[in-house]
Amino acid sequence: MIQRFKIQANSQTWRALFIITTFIAYIYVFAEWLFIITKPSSMSALSFTKKVEVLLFSSSLLAIGCCLILLIFAGISSFPILRTHHKAMVRIGALLPAGILASAILLLVDNFSYTMFNYGIVSTEGYIRGLYALAFTLVFGLCTKYVWTKLDFENHITTHRKSQKWLNRSLSGVILLSFIIPVAINDFGYREKNTTTSQILKKPHIFIINADGVSSTNVSVYGYERDTTPRIRELAETSLVADNAFSNSGNTAGSIICTFTSKYPTKTRLLYPPNILRDDDAYQHLPGILRTQGYYAVQMSVPHYGDAYTLNLLNAFDTANGREMAVSNQLVKINQYMPTDFAYFIYEIMNRLVDRLRHIFYIKTMTNPFDMVMNDPDNVVDQIKIDNTIKLIRKSDKPLFVHIHVMGTHGPKFYPQNQVFSKDQDYDTQENWSVDFYDDSILNFDRQVGEIMDALAKKDLLDDSILIISSDHGQQYITSKRIPLIIHFPNGEYAGKIETNVQNIDIAPTILDYLGVEIPFWMQGQTLLQANLNQRPIFSVRSTQAETDETGKFVLEHIPYFDQFWKISVMYCQKFYTFNLKTYEMYTGEVEGYIDPCRESELITDAEAFRLMRDRLEEDGFDVSPLNDTYLKLFPSE
Repeated sequence: MIQRFKIQANSQTWRALFIITTFIAYIYVFAEWLFIITKPSSMSALSFTKKVEVLLFSSSLLAIGCCLILLIFAGISSFPILRTHHKAMVRIGALLPAGILASAILLLVDNFSYTMFNYGIVSTEGYIRGLYALAFTLVFGLCTKYVWTKLDFENHITTHRKSQKWLNRSLSGVILLSFIIPVAINDFGYREKNTTTSQILKKPHIFIINADGVSSTNVSVYGYERDTTPRIRELAETSLVADNAFSNSGNTAGSIICTFTSKYPTKTRLLYPPNILRDDDAYQHLPGILRTQGYYAVQMSVPHYGDAYTLNLLNAFDTANGREMAVSNQLVKINQYMPTDFAYFIYEIMNRLVDRLRHIFYIKTMTNPFDMVMNDPDNVVDQIKIDNTIKLIRKSDKPLFVHIHVMGTHGPKFYPQNQVFSKDQDYDTQENWSVDFYDDSILNFDRQVGEIMDALAKKDLLDDSILIISSDHGQQYITSKRIPLIIHFPNGEYAGKIETNVQNIDIAPTILDYLGVEIPFWMQGQTLLQANLNQRPIFSVRSTQAETDETGKFVLEHIPYFDQFWKISVMYCQKFYTFNLKTYEMYTGEVEGYIDPCRESELITDAEAFRLMRDRLEEDGFDVSPLNDTYLKLFPSE
């Protein structure tokens, strides 16, 4: 009789632990969900119903996972040899909900301190990190004691068996419904993503080297009176040089994704974080094609604003900004079995916790992307990116695909390592967008490109590599400014000039064309290796103006019908036409320094330009009905 009572008591104790763990799992996910939906995030564009579905599914998934772990412990404790150690096994199992509760408290405190005081775990350095670790350990201990107290091994559990059974069954029903309903409504199931069926026959190293915010008007390759790019000018002599190249996005994130996917931002809906790639767009890109063909892909960009995995570029890079594919591959695997919005939320809350725990326990330092963009470029570690690239060149036994994005040319302040044009001028007293400091920052970028050229030449690889020198957008994010685009192919193939307008979404199909790979149907750009390129409209967009809130974070305004999209432009020959999607105003102008302008008869009218922009938006899925009335007002005679 006593033995039977002990078995029932043991069963009730485990049942209580399952109930407590389920409650804590739901509380943890709800707290993270509430934080994410109340700030600009990847969920901002979702309907409230979809947000609730994400909450229910994610909560139930964590609860089910925790219960399965506890079930293993409960099964082990049922062995006769371990029944006498039942209390110890339950205490071990209780560490799971205690850890989740402690983690929830850590994130809540961090969210509060960063929102109220602009100071959080990401801001901590030195021994302060250790104090956070100590505090977390103490909180974990208190949470563990709390869970143990709630279990009350001797009496409390057995006196509430009926109510506990009812609660247990009710919770089981809630968990199953929370899990099943989103699965029934949404497209869950395995997704096999094939990026290409072609086999690459030649595998030169490929380097895409971006300088942030560089306009061709300040680059000596394009005729600027100051020799800001002597090494790039040397490379250009045996390269394909686009005289009139434009970015498809005035924002770094949008531009980088354009380059990789060869899709307009209006197609991917990605301009600026927290926008992310969704569904097939997340898998359809140049890096993924190259990785399937044996390339080792590395990205060295700026975290958050240009990071491949933050922007949900899946199966793209073996290493992205120090994050190994082994870690990011978790998101890839999750995304293969569930819709993007569910997968990204689960990955985001997992990553938020892991990053903070690794930081406070000195495992891996978190980086603050806002500081990296806005502060002194010494913090941007551009030179480390170059040095790491050179190390890759020296030791790699596989073909490399490397994307480098340097920030020294970003502005509005510039801190070049060597002062030539800004000689005898003080860094600290420079005005915003100082031409002298800007030119020196371009000269510094040129020197960095030269270092990569020298490293390749030293290993006799310069004539067996593709080097692409470009920029994400023009200075001050202006999309109508020309940007550099210089492509060096092995042995100087295709050297010459392109005078017609080209764009960043042409880079990926050009690389695939050279490699002999069929260009996928989803790429919207065109190869630059074909003869007799014709003039065509080049589309570019900008996000709403980013303003900093009271915490110092960027906040973007939402435009009715067009989300983050603030302005759309079309460049045709030397003319640009820009339409403001917020004010419904249109203005035109000429591209500064345009090389070999078209004849007047070859230009398009303002009305034709407006129709092109409207049709671009409509083709890519926007509701353009408000623009039809605007067209009649702007062009009543058409």
